[in-house]
Amino acid sequence: MGLDTYAGARPPTDEDWKDSEDRFGLNDEDIAAFERAEAELEEEDGCVFGGNYFRGKIFNDLVRDIAGVTLYREWIPPETVAFMADAFEDCDIEQVLREQEDSGSHHEHSPATITSLACFFRLCADRHLGLVGSW
Repeated sequence: MGLDTYAGARPPTDEDWKDSEDRFGLNDEDIAAFERAEAELEEEDGCVFGGNYFRGKIFNDLVRDIAGVTLYREWIPPETVAFMADAFEDCDIEQVLREQEDSGSHHEHSPATITSLACFFRLCADRHLGLVGSW
């Protein structure tokens, strides 16, 4: 089962799933902020998100290990995303990667992965956005 995780200004509605152009209530400034962050990260070490979304299935175990939150939820409120941003910013990246390797994680992650997700969650927190899960 796949999972895409989107930044959103509100929980999804039935109309969101019918209209591929809907951005879960994000405005143009929100989208521009994600695009700027993506471009900056790409110049450094790469970026795991594209615009306002990322492939949540690939990172669910990592997010759960660092922040104690599963991405397999239809809506994660902004307050929880702020907690996630803090957890990612406060984690010891090398220790997290060692623990992931020792646990036999199905996905290999890099320091840039954790940095990208920290950036994504911080953008959401600063803009008071939640996360929308689609699977």
